[in-house]
Amino acid sequence: MKKFLKSILVVFSLATLVSCSEDDSKFSVDPQSGWAQFTTASQVNVAFGTTNEIVLPVRLFSAVNPGVDVMYTIEDVVGTSAGVLTSNPGMITIASGTLNGDLVLGLATEGLTSTIEFDVVLTATSRDNVQVGLSDDSKPIVRRVRICPFTFAASYTGVPTANLAAPAEGPAFSVNFTPTANDNEFSLTTCWGPNYVAFLTGNPAFNGAFPYPGTLSVDPTSGVVTVVAGAAYGTGGTGSMDACSGVITVTIGQGLFGSPFTTTVVFTPN
Repeated sequence: MKKFLKSILVVFSLATLVSCSEDDSKFSVDPQSGWAQFTTASQVNVAFGTTNEIVLPVRLFSAVNPGVDVMYTIEDVVGTSAGVLTSNPGMITIASGTLNGDLVLGLATEGLTSTIEFDVVLTATSRDNVQVGLSDDSKPIVRRVRICPFTFAASYTGVPTANLAAPAEGPAFSVNFTPTANDNEFSLTTCWGPNYVAFLTGNPAFNGAFPYPGTLSVDPTSGVVTVVAGAAYGTGGTGSMDACSGVITVTIGQGLFGSPFTTTVVFTPN
């Protein structure tokens, strides 16, 4: 039995050794060796005008760091980043004794009229014993960045949900976003749909009644959405806009029902 267990252990040890990559053996010899990578591979979506910089965290995996520079390039995918990126040094420094650094791109706050996309690619380091990523491509060295201006559709499909103990999703509806005299402000004939009250009460006699007209505005420096009710039974509300998808989400209050529940409405561009 002991010989059998010993054989299994030997086989397991050999399998473990075989599975080790050449990167692992190289790094184990030199404590200052290692690799640099992004902390995540997820795409970055930025609402243009809401920030003047983009920060992408970079991490060094090494036992000892006497200091290292990590180089990168910008590769345009959709449109051009020229004129939009105001600062692009092409290199970041991870200081001695630390393992983390921030890749910071300066960003203009005006002038963009259409969505752009680009990749930020880690390409090399200042030390021969520190590489970018691993040879099996298992570590993220590319980040996709999408920068979107606030643009609005002529009409949206809204889906209201009553925020009750058991949330109730009401019927979808279409509504025009009619521009007012103010920038990024729109007049809506209904904020929760013309038949929402009929749906909640179960009484079709209320179809078209209490539509909750209002004015919706978007702050382009924050993406915050404000709704001002145009009827006495509405109390208005706030929300946010995803500039890249165009989706607007607001939560509005009401004084029509005895229960002061709120309603969350998701507007998707038509």
